[in-house]
Amino acid sequence: MLAEDEKQAHSSPNKWYLAYGSNLSSKVFQGRRGVRPLETRRVLVPGLELVFDLAGLPYWEPAFANLRYRKDHEKHSSNAESLLRSSAPSPSPTIKTPELIGVAYLLTQEDYSNVIRTEGGGSSYQDIVVECIVIKDDHWEEAGDAKERLMAHTLLAPADARHTARLQPSKRYINIIRSGAREHDLPADYIAYLDSVPHYQRTSIRQSIGGLLFMTIWLVPFLSFVILGQIFADKETGRMSNWLIGVQKFIRTTSWWSYEALFKKVFGNGEVTEGSRPEMNDMGSHTASTAHIGLAEL
Repeated sequence: MLAEDEKQAHSSPNKWYLAYGSNLSSKVFQGRRGVRPLETRRVLVPGLELVFDLAGLPYWEPAFANLRYRKDHEKHSSNAESLLRSSAPSPSPTIKTPELIGVAYLLTQEDYSNVIRTEGGGSSYQDIVVECIVIKDDHWEEAGDAKERLMAHTLLAPADARHTARLQPSKRYINIIRSGAREHDLPADYIAYLDSVPHYQRTSIRQSIGGLLFMTIWLVPFLSFVILGQIFADKETGRMSNWLIGVQKFIRTTSWWSYEALFKKVFGNGEVTEGSRPEMNDMGSHTASTAHIGLAEL
């Protein structure tokens, strides 16, 4: 039955899209991306949780939102399981991550293609379909008994395109998610969790200098190909051409290599606040090709 629902979700002219990161905010989703939802639903997504393991720009935007299966989740979709598994720890070892709560938007195909185009055009995230339970009024604890469900498309980075080390989002980015959650009146416990997620901050002049030098070298190449990707994205699907995706990945890989090999050693940590708990640092090697940036994220 679930497989049939997934096929129907892919073939429908209008699509439910599950937002869990910055797209919770109407200023981002409707303002910057120019998307106009036909309908909106608050939803619970059993078995999934929010993580920040998609790398951005060290010292400025170290991490962006992503999804993974919870460790206590037993029933996996065979098509999505390998994509959603992640070895990355949560932003803080002291925080218990709840099941994912987000917002499902009903979009036209044109608007959904625009979401893909402004989310990297397929260079970072992949499109999967997940089952969502609609949250009724304030009785979200009983959402599982409501039985109103929908199949929604959502975007995630596969397991081989993530950082295995702990990353922290910037204060600017996590505040966008927090404000979007409040805007949609998500459950208080989930908002409290978002409020508890630690953000990255530079704590020394050395880091600030490193951040400025890193941006001076890499921001223009990053944005140039992001803009080119949006200009030449397929109008129907929103995806960039393969050669542009390849060039973007090369730039991202090279930029994070330069950070690991030089900037981090000379200027300090650009992904986790220095002075954080020791177990929040050096949790594993990076997958440098995961770096993600989109115009709407800035």
